[in-house]
Amino acid sequence: MKIFLLSGKAESGKDSFYFLATKYSEEPISRVAFADEVKNVARIMGWNGEKDENGRSGLIMVGDGARTYFDSDIWIKKAIESLEKLEYIYNTKERDIPPIVCVTDCRYPNEVSKVKEWAEKNGHQAYSIRIERPNHTSKLTEEQRRNPSENALDDYCGWDYIVDNSGSLSYYEDAVFTIMQDVLDD
Repeated sequence: MKIFLLSGKAESGKDSFYFLATKYSEEPISRVAFADEVKNVARIMGWNGEKDENGRSGLIMVGDGARTYFDSDIWIKKAIESLEKLEYIYNTKERDIPPIVCVTDCRYPNEVSKVKEWAEKNGHQAYSIRIERPNHTSKLTEEQRRNPSENALDDYCGWDYIVDNSGSLSYYEDAVFTIMQDVLDD
């Protein structure tokens, strides 16, 4: 299994990377997100699914609250459970090309390190990819932009790839294609 750990600010192009990557793989690419379980909990609590100002603030509170008061790795453990399910599915079928998984929302250093540790321990390869979109201001409020979920990886130095998403869609698509070629040839 090859795992792409995608990181970047809100609206930097993490989900777009995933969708573009699916165009270049002969094998289906799966998507996992730390926030999937956060969103499930928020829905139980009444969240309507909108990522408006209140929705984003609520998601941040659910994510941070569980991380702070219950287990700093709670969402990582949930994401690894999803990876283990995909690993099981892969191992029960004969395939020549290992599956690819995009984790579309790495926001903290321990998310990158713990998934990389899990991947290495289980014979998989994980690649950390930072997506930069300079000169873009997201729809987040100033308070949301200051939250660690938005900036905890700003000074992280261990990226395997850094992608500039400040040009056209075709420019970004070329960058994704280059990474895909590099990783699939690895």
